[in-house]
Amino acid sequence: MKRFISAALIAAMAAGTVSQFPLQATAAGNSYELENGTIYDAGENTTKVLSLTGASGGKVIDLKDAGDSVTISANMASAGMYKLTLRYSQPFDEGGKYQNILINGENIGQIQCAYTGQNKFAEVSTLAYLDKGANKITIQGSWGWTYLDKLTIDKSEVSVGNINTSLSNPNASAQAKSLYSFLCDTYGDHIISGQQESTWMGSEDYEMNIIKNASGKYPALRGLDYMGDDFSGCNRRAKAWYAKGGIVTICWHCGSDFSGSHSEALATDLDWNKALTPGTNEYNKLIAGMDKGAKALLELKQAGIPVIWRPFHEFDGKWFWWGKGGADNFKKLWRIMYDRYTNVWGLDNLIWNLGYCGDVNSGWYPGDEYVDIVGADTYVDNTNSLVGIYQKAAQVTNKAVCLHENGPIPDPDKLTAEGAKWLWFMTWHTSFIDSHAINTASYVKHVYTSDYVLTLDELPDVYHYTSAGNNDTPQELPAVSVKYSSGHPNNIISRNVPAYASAGRASDGNDNYYYTEWSANAPAYLAYDLSSVPSSDRKQVLAAWYNTGTFDNIGYYVNKSNEPVNYTIELNSAPGGSYPADGWVTAATVNDNHYSSRQHYIDMQGYNWIRLNVKKSDNGLVKLNFDVHNASEGVSDSWLFLGDSITAGSMVNCYGTSFAEFMNRIDPKYYPVQQNGGIGGTLSSDGKNAIDSWLRDNSAKYVSIAYGTNDAWGNPNNTQRYYENVKYMVDAVIAAGKTPVLPKIPYATNKDVGSNTGYYNAMIDKLYQEYGSKIVHGPDFDKFFREHTEYLSSDGVHPSSDGYEAMRKLWAETMYANVHSGNQNSEKTYPDNIRVSYSSQYHQIRFTWNAVKNAQNYGIAVYLAGKWRIQTQSIPSSTMSYTTPKNLTPGMTYRVAIAAKVGGKWDTAGAIKNYVRVTVK
Repeated sequence: MKRFISAALIAAMAAGTVSQFPLQATAAGNSYELENGTIYDAGENTTKVLSLTGASGGKVIDLKDAGDSVTISANMASAGMYKLTLRYSQPFDEGGKYQNILINGENIGQIQCAYTGQNKFAEVSTLAYLDKGANKITIQGSWGWTYLDKLTIDKSEVSVGNINTSLSNPNASAQAKSLYSFLCDTYGDHIISGQQESTWMGSEDYEMNIIKNASGKYPALRGLDYMGDDFSGCNRRAKAWYAKGGIVTICWHCGSDFSGSHSEALATDLDWNKALTPGTNEYNKLIAGMDKGAKALLELKQAGIPVIWRPFHEFDGKWFWWGKGGADNFKKLWRIMYDRYTNVWGLDNLIWNLGYCGDVNSGWYPGDEYVDIVGADTYVDNTNSLVGIYQKAAQVTNKAVCLHENGPIPDPDKLTAEGAKWLWFMTWHTSFIDSHAINTASYVKHVYTSDYVLTLDELPDVYHYTSAGNNDTPQELPAVSVKYSSGHPNNIISRNVPAYASAGRASDGNDNYYYTEWSANAPAYLAYDLSSVPSSDRKQVLAAWYNTGTFDNIGYYVNKSNEPVNYTIELNSAPGGSYPADGWVTAATVNDNHYSSRQHYIDMQGYNWIRLNVKKSDNGLVKLNFDVHNASEGVSDSWLFLGDSITAGSMVNCYGTSFAEFMNRIDPKYYPVQQNGGIGGTLSSDGKNAIDSWLRDNSAKYVSIAYGTNDAWGNPNNTQRYYENVKYMVDAVIAAGKTPVLPKIPYATNKDVGSNTGYYNAMIDKLYQEYGSKIVHGPDFDKFFREHTEYLSSDGVHPSSDGYEAMRKLWAETMYANVHSGNQNSEKTYPDNIRVSYSSQYHQIRFTWNAVKNAQNYGIAVYLAGKWRIQTQSIPSSTMSYTTPKNLTPGMTYRVAIAAKVGGKWDTAGAIKNYVRVTVK
């Protein structure tokens, strides 16, 4: 993992700020009369020296055509960054003239020579890295037609200023604030890798796969485009990238009616006066078109996904319609969209990225209250740091600066040497990455494996991120790593204990009846007095809440119904008997929840009370059941059931006939924690796209993957894709330290389904064979419904209510046989009950665990950069170890596995399955 905040940067932080690095001249330098330079004349019109009133030496270079140039030689006492200031006169074009700057033959970017009028002079500056000794500095005409007077060279150095780390929207969502905190902390310390996608090259991941094949890495940032009204496809890909832990940025190529694509963006224009005047037909059309994007972004808000929103990019180039009206009209347009999206549509998930061209002009800036990140772009044909462009953008305002588009990727070595602190780069699609003369496979590998470049696998959880500079975070108990075990029941301990609520009937939350729910208007709390429960049964607990009023259970498609949106789980050490009004401490915090159930692993040692404190619900009302389970010996009986509508219908919490209650009837020791993750209409591809998000922060040990009915419906030929999707999900579950469970797809009498399920179930058999004991075999619903077609409803696909109950019963019987009964007397060959403490004095982590019978010695491994890496294999057969962290970043959380060597063999699979999470201090 790469260090996200350096010690020097932390020391420089103040509340609400993080360092930025604009480059400034520090000493008077040398001036060079350009008429003494070497002229290259390539065009029809002659570039030559001529006399001009007001010129410093009385003469100037009359630069005419594109390709014409003048070159001087400058000797530097030392290598480093220098400020180049050009004095010029440009009486030809009120729109300005661009010129190229070349250093030792390499184009480092452009400068704009603004209009001056006759015999008037102005200055324009840029930055360049110059070598020690002789340097050739060339000013080359891009548009030409400028009088060049002199060039002044000054030494520059990095000076530390501050950026504003507060979002422009004070009511931004918690996840947007979290992502923005990460971006601000990263700024100046690393550059985030980014890649714009195409969708027409045979694969939606065309560019991503090119990068992966070249470097073994994926970009951290994915650029998408609502171009061509591709709202649903773009959002689907955004959800999938978010589920992988990646960052999403969206732009929009469209015409002035907010339809069409790139060609319409270039071709159309507005009657600006009418279009920006409320009440006119033109204004109403503008708003109606603008609202199409708002509706699409609202879907992502409802899915809890922050978006770096990059509308109206390259506005100052004036080639797109949104820039053709000039700076004042553009600023009005930007502010209209910002106000409408923020205050009318309530899009609190947006981080607003203002994307300039390479020449950054502050006259186009809409204002700090409308912008979060400033950007510039360029497609110069080299790998320079673009520090001159960076400096211009950094001087517009005190916001972080990104390279929002690029052709060749800036070389990370040059970025660090020259002080161009771009927040991210984002390479354009297709030919800029698949066949570019500079962005070759070897160069892409050089970039993506640089320590300075952050890739997808190196991101922390940016959506639940705590900034090192945030001094306003409420004090909470430290997070507890989930400890998994086998054979230890997670029995329920909150049933009918004394319950208290700020409103509503508290006992409805923990009685025997799941069809009764605690109901109250948020903000409201539900608290339990667990003091009567033996302390040994509540050292660690699983606290789970369920809202049963919604069909879309896990939130991939959002259909909220009285669910908590923002809430905390809190503990209190007060003695039992009377509800304590104060003394509560926070053990878990959730903001922007969009699930209908959650479970939390909580350390309750020293506490007698637990409280679910709902700050906000989706419509003001909250309804739920709240259960607390004993997890003192580890999590061994917690389940997440993923699947389609058949899972949604079968794995509900129903009084008397739930999976948990059937399991309890088989063996009273067990009362599982269960979450229904069924969503109607979903395919295995939907599960693949969302599973990483679903597994994040979920304490379940067993994860059922039950897709296939919709895949098979009318389609006998998609079995290979189904196999790949399910395999991906199995691997994701295992990588998360959990155990996958695969049931067979239910047989259907509907021929469109039933005639095909056999082909798909053959893929399940293939996975059983490939993974062996790593997969728990779920119920054989193919066999069950072939033998019991009476349990199917009239559509021949979905079970009847009796059929759903029979499925729950078969789930309990099968899982008891395949999981619990097999664990009763087995000898463990890996340590469990792993406990973690930290020595601040010696900067060491202490691990303790239950001894493994006949263990010869123990080893410790840490999951780093996508691999388990051994830290030590020589711990003697004790049950305790101190170790000094190696290559671990303070403040980051890592997976740590402890293995035992028994009979000359290491049980690494068991150790990884039983890993713990450790936060390095």
